[in-house]
Amino acid sequence: MSRAGIVKSSKILEDFIDENPELCRGLKYEDVRDICYTPYNVLRKEMSKGDLKSVSIKYVGKFIVYTGKVAGILRHLTKRFKLNKVEHKSYFKQKELIENYFKRIGYEEGDTKKH
Repeated sequence: MSRAGIVKSSKILEDFIDENPELCRGLKYEDVRDICYTPYNVLRKEMSKGDLKSVSIKYVGKFIVYTGKVAGILRHLTKRFKLNKVEHKSYFKQKELIENYFKRIGYEEGDTKKH
């Protein structure tokens, strides 16, 4: 274990392989790693598109975008931008992504409807 009881993913994967030899027979470490990481790579790919759509991954769960949370992120981002704690390029890229999401779902500031 590393600092503060945090276990590295490589250690978890090695333990899984050791405890489940029948499942991992004939597979290299890299193969098992790719199998285990694939759902999260799919999630990362979907998130990087910037659509802010909910993503379901079988056996893992559903990753849901909450409109109120997104509005809070925009407020916090704007506050940090005004304090010069966020670069212009990053701010406007994230702001545009969020505003496009709001337009797509028909959300306006102060809207109390669930989206």
